[in-house]
Amino acid sequence: MPNIQKILNEEIRRLARREIRNELVNLKEQLALMRKTITEQNRRIKALEDVVPAPAKPVRSPVNPSTAAKPVRVTAGRIKKLRMELCLSQRKFAILLGVNPNSVYYWESGKIEPKETQKRKIAAIRDAGKRELAKLMAEKNIVIKLKAPGKPGETVNEQKKQSGKAKSQTQGEKTADRPQ
Repeated sequence: MPNIQKILNEEIRRLARREIRNELVNLKEQLALMRKTITEQNRRIKALEDVVPAPAKPVRSPVNPSTAAKPVRVTAGRIKKLRMELCLSQRKFAILLGVNPNSVYYWESGKIEPKETQKRKIAAIRDAGKRELAKLMAEKNIVIKLKAPGKPGETVNEQKKQSGKAKSQTQGEKTADRPQ
């Protein structure tokens, strides 16, 4: 009995080796073909690189050391004060800066601090003159209601209405005082 089992095992091993040998021959042929195509492609690449000059490295603009060294100090109160001075809502201020209105809300509440790029934009708006701001707002299609120098929070139109009522009241008093 053990003799038959031993013979069967040897026969199975012999057949398995033959199959593996046949597969290895196929794999070796494929490997040789792949190596040949890789070397051929490398030659083509080398020839193309010789024909076409290498692209120039992108030139970086030199960083201005005065702006890079200065940190921009922006606090929640300063952001809100700037926005109020410009008579802008949080949404319009966000459009002006190119950010989400929620970001402006979180900055003003002090929950988060603006990134350095946004701090620089805020500082640029803070330092800009009236004409520059007007031009920037026109580019972003931002229309604001100007506040008159009167009561805080009153717009120009509201103050005109108030002054119109006052004029009509004073004219009414003058006519009432005249004897008829």
